[in-house]
Amino acid sequence: MSFDRIIDWSMTKIEIPFRTPFTIVSGTSKLKLHTRTILLLKVRLSSGQELLSEAHPLPGLHPETIDFCQQELETFLHTVRHVPFTLPPTQLDFFKLEKLSGPSRVAIEGLFLPRLLPYPHQVISQLLIVPDLQPPVANQFKGYKYLKIKLGRLDFKQELAWAQALHEALAPDVRWRLDGNQQLSADQLAQLAAMPFATRIDYIEEPLVDFYKILCAPTQDVLPLPFALDESLPLALASNLDLIRLKRLGLKAFIIRPPSLGGYTGAMKVMELADSFNLFSVLSSCFEGPWGFERLLHLLSAPVESLSRAEAHGLDTVCNLDFEHLHVRIPNIPLFNPRSSK
Repeated sequence: MSFDRIIDWSMTKIEIPFRTPFTIVSGTSKLKLHTRTILLLKVRLSSGQELLSEAHPLPGLHPETIDFCQQELETFLHTVRHVPFTLPPTQLDFFKLEKLSGPSRVAIEGLFLPRLLPYPHQVISQLLIVPDLQPPVANQFKGYKYLKIKLGRLDFKQELAWAQALHEALAPDVRWRLDGNQQLSADQLAQLAAMPFATRIDYIEEPLVDFYKILCAPTQDVLPLPFALDESLPLALASNLDLIRLKRLGLKAFIIRPPSLGGYTGAMKVMELADSFNLFSVLSSCFEGPWGFERLLHLLSAPVESLSRAEAHGLDTVCNLDFEHLHVRIPNIPLFNPRSSK
């Protein structure tokens, strides 16, 4: 058996412009981003091979910063420098990464994920994240099976009217996946569920203010719409919330973001858990950089049964990042083209 070792490394902060500004909404707070900052990690092995990966904590979603990840990775890499390991690894946690934060663990696991999980050359995304204030013109969404619609961009009554106009313009088989970002009141959620377009809704992510506290309340009634766990998912798993009870309340899906779930290894374990409870696993982007998007494609090829029920993955966000003027060679990310789907 041959062994390899990490000999040297470098880290570079890279600013990637958004083609259109991206607004992060969480409860009552909003943060508009014009660029995405990632930390590119380059590692050189004793075999002479160079491996690339990235850390990509997202402001408003992850508590870690780029500077924190850089310092954490620097300390960790000094610890494992010259430690022998085999390639390809049979598992991603052979360096004992559990003490690392999620974004830093993603960076280390991302170095080796391509060797463990190859991905298909052509990836078809059937889900489109509807851009901010997109006018409801059906032709712009032609070919997509699912639309993800973020709530909170308009006054609630205006948003209902906008959604109704979109509903009337679309083919009847187009499904919706809403993101409530913990903004709605119980009355607003009930109004949403009573609208004619509610028949299109597969689920709504984190619909209510203080959503995690609501889920913990023992007297909580069934929600009027099926829901998905996103921001609350790590806390729900850490506190061992009763998933059977949550399914009775309307739980339908887990939103999978590897940096929030302990890296790619943690994400695969959560997908396996979802499968055991007959829930969807929906792999979701948090605007990774080029290497992060490529790793998500590798993760899609994981031998996990729950992925067979994740019919759409919100990876069209890659189209909102402008890679054209980066002074670094990036991976060849497949285009997401719903019209080529048979």
